[in-house]
Amino acid sequence: MKRLTCVLLTVISLCFLSGCITDVAPRSNFPLNEAAIIAALEETGLPGSILEEETHYGDLGNISYVIRNPEAAFPVTVYPESARTDLEDKLVIAAVNSAVFEGEQFLSVIYVRRNAPDTFAWEDWKQHIVFATLLNGGYEDEEDIYRAFLDKERPDDNSSFTVDAQLTGRYCVTNCNPPSDSHSIDTSMVVSIFESQEAYQNIQDRLQHE
Repeated sequence: MKRLTCVLLTVISLCFLSGCITDVAPRSNFPLNEAAIIAALEETGLPGSILEEETHYGDLGNISYVIRNPEAAFPVTVYPESARTDLEDKLVIAAVNSAVFEGEQFLSVIYVRRNAPDTFAWEDWKQHIVFATLLNGGYEDEEDIYRAFLDKERPDDNSSFTVDAQLTGRYCVTNCNPPSDSHSIDTSMVVSIFESQEAYQNIQDRLQHE
């Protein structure tokens, strides 16, 4: 018995030294509440605030929040003041949608960037991907999803693209859409995180049949 105890202690010690026992952030409680989103904004340094009147409760048990930058307004040359409301005057930073569907969590974050660099680079979106990672929880390192996308191939012509990545306990899909024409100045990215590829497909099937 004493020998068995010594063996177990040795194995545990080796695990700590080799990194096979790691600290994993707890999964977030879904659907996300406003406090969780604000905390992630503060940790990543993304600007923005949530307006209660834009919060939406969906048919899938999901909650959607819109994050706007209260310090940045649309240029008048793009959206004339006569066509804007006080609410629409503030730039959208992101829209966060989360839920538990058939027992599994899913998260989708849509980002909108004004005057983003002409050439796409993952580094320019690191802050945004880390924000989604923090919202989801369940990570060993807040940059692990970001690193999973770094080596993904994308079009050379800066056109829209979709890539995915399988991580332990998470299936991630990212869609990037540069400005569609010379008159548009917005670039959007969607980062979606699911518990599995099967869960992703189930949600896609559900949405297509609604």
